[in-house]
Amino acid sequence: KKEISQKIRYILNSKNLDDDEWKRLVDDLHDDLITVLVQNGAQTRIGVFTLTSDCSNILMFSHYADAHRGFCVGFRPLVNPEVFYLKTGRFLDKVRYLGENEFDPPNLFNSSREDQIQWKLFTKSDLWCYEREWRVVNYAGSGPMTIPDGVISKIILGCRMLEKDKLEVIGIVKGKSQHIPIFQATELRNSIGLHVVQIL
Repeated sequence: KKEISQKIRYILNSKNLDDDEWKRLVDDLHDDLITVLVQNGAQTRIGVFTLTSDCSNILMFSHYADAHRGFCVGFRPLVNPEVFYLKTGRFLDKVRYLGENEFDPPNLFNSSREDQIQWKLFTKSDLWCYEREWRVVNYAGSGPMTIPDGVISKIILGCRMLEKDKLEVIGIVKGKSQHIPIFQATELRNSIGLHVVQIL
């Protein structure tokens, strides 16, 4: 924040800036202010729960399931909409993926705090489009989410998951009152990808 104050004073006190330099300094200040906005708002008062619509994506298992040693949890968002939607201060939406020439962030000085956070929390580079990401943003606060019975639709075990970990997960799932199907992911033999089959 001290650095931001120094940048503002420099801009206000500089009388001989050309248009290009002025724009560069203001854009740089804009980025710093957005970062502080998100750090002070999203990280302390807003919770973010990220999901994907592609449960068999080999890169997603690699990046987010401990290099295939973890597991994937499937959800039915419409079974209990209050888990994911606005009645509880939550909002479920797709992440937008934009190319390098499509980025047009809202102006910090004439847009709302909500617009700024929406931009930061629901917009990513199209380099990440393989994730097919959805996000639940909880404006009521951060912290653990309670998932009621009936919302979990399946469990997919990673193709490199240790046997003892599989047995532990299966034991937990079998102890639930509802039946939750369990699937096993395996690597395709003749191409790059995953094959997912139900085992329980």
